Amino acid sequence: MNIHSSFSASAIQRDASTRQLPESQRLLLNRLLEQMLLLDAGVPALKFRAENYPEVAALDQLEAGDLIRRENDTYVVRSSALSFLDAEPAQRLLSNIERVYAALRVQYRQNQQAQVPVTSLAAQARLSVPEVISAVQMMLDTSCWCAGWTTDIRKEDAYVCPGEGILKNETYAQLLDEVRSWSAPRASFEPFDFIPTIDFAHGESERDTERAPPSAQAG
Repeated sequence: MNIHSSFSASAIQRDASTRQLPESQRLLLNRLLEQMLLLDAGVPALKFRAENYPEVAALDQLEAGDLIRRENDTYVVRSSALSFLDAEPAQRLLSNIERVYAALRVQYRQNQQAQVPVTSLAAQARLSVPEVISAVQMMLDTSCWCAGWTTDIRKEDAYVCPGEGILKNETYAQLLDEVRSWSAPRASFEPFDFIPTIDFAHGESERDTERAPPSAQAG
């Protein structure tokens, strides 16, 4: 199985084009992701908000929509946001995630209890170790594919353990679609939309009338 053949940049861009965000939110996400990759860590939240204060409402919407998260007073872009972005850093990172995900699927089929070293994963995915670390860090915000990992994924002996959940979806993009569906609004029946076909208040008397013989005609 070629784990690289299905993840061309053009294919990812076509997928991303079907998902739309307001321009202001996409610009903020791109800006935040670039800083996050540069720092190799979360972006200081208060500083980023001050620098982008005219768009602070859009920033709050991104957080409410679970496309970014705020932890320890830093902002982190979630992996679910990447498919909304067509900027090169986002598309490269998403492509790397798909390579890592595919390699981990192969590993799990071969050994269901393997601790896969990051260095080994880099060789299998044909990526550098820093690229794999960045990809895995993003992937761990949807950890339903994973059975365990080292606390600090950046350590030299770091590893990750794929779980059975990784077999459920062929690609990481499909996994994200499933995760989004968990919070999607579901259809519900409105209690007052039901229109009874029987008049329960008078139905029994109507049925009694239908069963009663006709009254005698007066002479």
